[in-house]
Amino acid sequence: MATEKNLPIKFFQKREKDESGTEGAGGGPMPKWINRENVSGKSVYFRQVLVEVEQVLQKKVKQNNYIPTVVRLKINEDALAKRFRKEIASIFNVDKKLNIIGLNLGSELLVKIDNGGDLRKMINNFAKADLNFVSDSIVMGIDSIENIEIYSPIIDINTDNDAESKIKVKLFNYGDNELNRILLQTFESFCESNGINAKQTVYSADLNIYSIQGITEDALVKLQEFDGIQLVTEMPTCDITFDDIIGDESIPVKYPIEGKEYPIVGILDSGIANIPHFQPWLERENSTYFIDSVVNKSHGTFVAGVLLYGDEFQGNRYTGLQGCKIYEAIVIADKNQQAISEDELIENIRDAVSRNNHIKIWNLSLGTGTEADLYEFSDFGKALDEIQDHNDVLICKSAGNCENFKWKAPKARIANSADTVRGLVVGSIAHDQNTTDQVGRHNPSPFSRKGPGPSHIIKPDLTHIGGNAGLNLRNVATYNTVKSFSTGGAIAHNVGTSFSTPRITAIAAGLNFKLNETFSPTLLKALIIHSAKYPEEMKMDLAEKLNHAGFGLPTNIDEILYNEPNEITLILQDTLEKGSFIDILDFPFPQSMIDQDGYYYGEITVTLVTSPVLEVSRR
Repeated sequence: MATEKNLPIKFFQKREKDESGTEGAGGGPMPKWINRENVSGKSVYFRQVLVEVEQVLQKKVKQNNYIPTVVRLKINEDALAKRFRKEIASIFNVDKKLNIIGLNLGSELLVKIDNGGDLRKMINNFAKADLNFVSDSIVMGIDSIENIEIYSPIIDINTDNDAESKIKVKLFNYGDNELNRILLQTFESFCESNGINAKQTVYSADLNIYSIQGITEDALVKLQEFDGIQLVTEMPTCDITFDDIIGDESIPVKYPIEGKEYPIVGILDSGIANIPHFQPWLERENSTYFIDSVVNKSHGTFVAGVLLYGDEFQGNRYTGLQGCKIYEAIVIADKNQQAISEDELIENIRDAVSRNNHIKIWNLSLGTGTEADLYEFSDFGKALDEIQDHNDVLICKSAGNCENFKWKAPKARIANSADTVRGLVVGSIAHDQNTTDQVGRHNPSPFSRKGPGPSHIIKPDLTHIGGNAGLNLRNVATYNTVKSFSTGGAIAHNVGTSFSTPRITAIAAGLNFKLNETFSPTLLKALIIHSAKYPEEMKMDLAEKLNHAGFGLPTNIDEILYNEPNEITLILQDTLEKGSFIDILDFPFPQSMIDQDGYYYGEITVTLVTSPVLEVSRR
């Protein structure tokens, strides 16, 4: 029983004898798909393409154009593993210089060529295929490539845009500060000369992105010819649709206990109404980026109500959060009054977080309606990762909603920005089921977007209560809602991953506060995910559970932090160096759990959470 959980989790450290080095491994046999007979012919063709690149470089030199030429390598589907990427890199990364600058569309590598000397060495590497004895590395590198061509930018815009519309221009990141500086200076001079209003954005320090407003058709044609552009798209816009239903219920105001400290949570949203239920908890200071006349605080108010009163509304101790201080950050306006573009929203989020370094847990129930790519991480997701790394915070992010259930169509995948690696991304499950609902209790909500994320990462990470939905006899959508507040303080009803997310935020904030340790987003993730389970009502195979619900539904704060007499939770926090591993052979099992023959009996659950190095240009 929960009342018996009074034994706290324990932290421990490895001993010197628990750490060992990994043994060296050979390269292994040549893959079966490699065809040595193809390599010579491929080599000749690839060298011909690179000779054409050489002519382009020579022409650039005469024009004093020092922007590198980028070629794209179409990779064999059998060679997408990192092992073969290494063999390809040995051909192009000459003299220990990193010329492979990123991935493109999942099955392409981008290579920069900035001088004729490097290019000749690449051609010579391909020419090694003519030798009588060709190394396995060269064979695998060449046969892993299907095609090489000079890169042409991806253009995906509506030419009928009005003068107020924005486009997004993404320039290459060459992985070289000097080359990037030349590219940005040249691009800005080009835009000024052609009357193009280009503004540099701050998605991430490693992303060279500009927003351009009101570009003419003639200027757009010139823009597409500029060397150094990776893609041109319409600038995504961000909005929130909110039509809550007002009920006639009531709930008592809860107040902080005098002298007691509480955690603080930042809510990055549309604003929070200063209703009586929030007044004791709202911080006096706030961040806002809009005038009052364009602000609609409905969405943010509902989110805050779930965060602070979610357990009381649902009549269940889902989070166990007894209260928290709330910081209001108004980062989005009413879309009917003032539209906001992706780059502006990111700028607002970055500014609000960076100005409040005492707040470590943030809720972000906003995003775009664009589906995340299967291979490439979104610029929005990359920006959120950098914001979290730079400010040492954890952002709990909604997976996004879709309305495909209205047309009996498959669910959409997670939205752009929900592919943040560092953040905790949250889907929604149903709290109960009525006669028109599409799914049963504790099953993924019909409107909740599913995974996986790019490169097969598990997103959403977790799930929580966000409502149910279905169709009535006339095929009209019906909603089985969760509760919170309207801006007038009445009880409101709505559904969405926006409102499952603050429940995870509440757990993260409560854990961080009660642990009283040095803030560690990785530790918080580990504890929450370790506690998560799939509800027994969720009858689907494991792959579907992962796609729809991540690692499952976590338990409440105290259930995570405390153990029953017959269980123990041990935590090891460490840095695992490359080439080493931890091997605890003589784990100290309790004597009561070892039988007469020396065998341990019981159940062990191990959760491993890492914080990998993120390279923006290579993900």
